[in-house]
Amino acid sequence: MKKAWKIGIITAFAASMALAACGGNTSSNNGNNGSNNGSNNGNNGSNNGNNGSNNGSTGSNNGSSTGSNNGSNNGNNGSNNMTTMTVPAPPGCDDANPPARCSEDPDGFEWGSASVISKLAVEGESSSDPVCCFDFNNDPDHEIDNALGGILADLGQKQSINDGIQGSIDDGNLVLVLEHDGLADLMNQTDYTINFWLGVHDVDPFDMLDPAGANPVLIDPASIDMGTQPQAYVPMAAVTDGTLTGGPGVVTLQVSILDSPLDLKISQARLEADVDPANSDLSDDTGVALTTGKLGGVVKVEDVYNAINKFAATCTCLGITGDLASYDPSTGASTCQSVDTDTCGDDGASCTCDPMADSTCIQLAKSCNLISAIGLVADVDTDGDGDPDAVSIGASFEAVGATIDGVAATN
Repeated sequence: MKKAWKIGIITAFAASMALAACGGNTSSNNGNNGSNNGSNNGNNGSNNGNNGSNNGSTGSNNGSSTGSNNGSNNGNNGSNNMTTMTVPAPPGCDDANPPARCSEDPDGFEWGSASVISKLAVEGESSSDPVCCFDFNNDPDHEIDNALGGILADLGQKQSINDGIQGSIDDGNLVLVLEHDGLADLMNQTDYTINFWLGVHDVDPFDMLDPAGANPVLIDPASIDMGTQPQAYVPMAAVTDGTLTGGPGVVTLQVSILDSPLDLKISQARLEADVDPANSDLSDDTGVALTTGKLGGVVKVEDVYNAINKFAATCTCLGITGDLASYDPSTGASTCQSVDTDTCGDDGASCTCDPMADSTCIQLAKSCNLISAIGLVADVDTDGDGDPDAVSIGASFEAVGATIDGVAATN
C-alpha cells in the first residue's frame, strides 16, 4: 500500500495522538519513511501511561487499571505545583506478563466499536486563535497550554499544516481509527481503553466518510504490536453523561515540522469529546461518532532533538558526523551543524544530496535551526526542577462511526 500521508504537528497526538501515526513525504524520504510508517504509531505498547505494577492485568483493556493510576498519573497533581508528572511506561508484548491481546489471532477477532477521525486541526493559544486544549502545568489560573500551536501560528505554518492534514483525511490517505475497547454504554461507563490505529478504508474506490457511521476500515498491520495489541493507546477512558475522556498516556507518532518528518514522543496524552448519540450505536456496525473533540499532550525538548538526530543519521548525503543538532538542557543552548545545502545535488564538498531523491534531508538541514528553537517556547516542567523542559500541544477533532473489518493485507 502506498502511504503518502502528510500530518503536520498532531497531538496526540493520540495523539494522536493517535493519532497514532502518520507523517508525510514517504515517497521522497530516501526510502526512510517506508521503514518507519506505522512503526511510529506508538511506543511499542508503552503508550497507555499505566503503572508497571499493572502488568497487563486486565486483558481486554490492554493491561490498564484505573485503580492504581487515578490522580497520581493525571499530569495535574495539585501537589506538583505547576509540574506535570512523568507517566510510567506500561508493559508491552515483549514483557514477561504482556497484555492478553498480544496473543490474540487477528483472524476472526471481535474488534471493539470504532470511530474514524473526519476532522483534525492544530489549534492555538492566543486570543486571536481558537484556544485548545488542556492545562498541563497546573498554574493557578488553569490556563490552557498549547505553546506549539502558538509558535506554528507565529511561523505561519499552522494553516498549511492543517490544510495538509485535512486534505489527507478527505482523500482517504490518512485514516486514523479509535477503537473503544471494552465500551458498552455510550452515556456512562468507566475503565475502558481507547486504542489508536492507523487504518485503511475497506471500500474501493473511497468516496467520502458517511456521517451516519458504519464506515468500514481495516487495521494497518504496521500499527500492531503483536496479535491484536495496538502500539498506541490511551488508558483510563470513561464516558460520563455522554462526555468521553481518556488518558493520560504516552504516544509516539510521526509528525511533519517544516516538511521534515520526525518521530516524537507525546507525554501526558489526553483526549476529550462528546458522544453523538444520533449517529452512534454499539449494538451494530454503526460505531461511535464524536464531536467537539480535543487531543493534547506535551513534547519534551530533548525528545525533539533526539528525533532530529535520529532522522538526520539516515541522511548520509549531508556529509555530517555526529549529531546534526545539539542541546544543553542545563542552559537551553542549541546548535546545528552547518550544512551547505546550496551545493546539494552538485557534488559539493559538504553535501551530495540529490534535490529530488533527498529533498527531505535537505529540508531538515535547512530547517534545523528553526526546529531546534522549540526549546525557546518550552512551557511545561516535567521533572520538577522549576525549569520548563517540554512544549505543550493541542488539536481539535471530530470523528464518525466506523466498523473494523479486520487487518489489511501486507504487500
